[in-house]
Amino acid sequence: MQTVRAVVACVIWIVLIVVSAGCASPTEPTDPMTTELGVGESLSYGALTVTFVEVSIDNRCPLNALCIQQGDATFVVTARVRGNTSSYNLQVNDPVRRSVIHAGYVITATELGPYPYTINPTDPASYRLTLTVEKD
Repeated sequence: MQTVRAVVACVIWIVLIVVSAGCASPTEPTDPMTTELGVGESLSYGALTVTFVEVSIDNRCPLNALCIQQGDATFVVTARVRGNTSSYNLQVNDPVRRSVIHAGYVITATELGPYPYTINPTDPASYRLTLTVEKD
């Protein structure tokens, strides 16, 4: 009888350890994450939430045009970590304005599509932004 009680007690301890390990708070990611967002879409990475708000300026040289300068597009993202929310204007082609650090997370724009054409203006809802996020 004592052996059965010891086995039952051991099983209860094992179950408690497994359950408590499953309830532990999530760990912060260690690898960078790259994802594509449409206007209004968000990504989560650890405690960080990034939302692609809009493209405010798109003066990139259209694919079917000959331009002296490449131009750039300015877009807005919001970043939130535990109630700390900020809005940022970023650019893809400007290395200085391509990244921002928010609450210990690095947010980097790598691509914005579609690329403009001279004949058909880009529908604002069709923009797709590729971002990479990682811990600072």
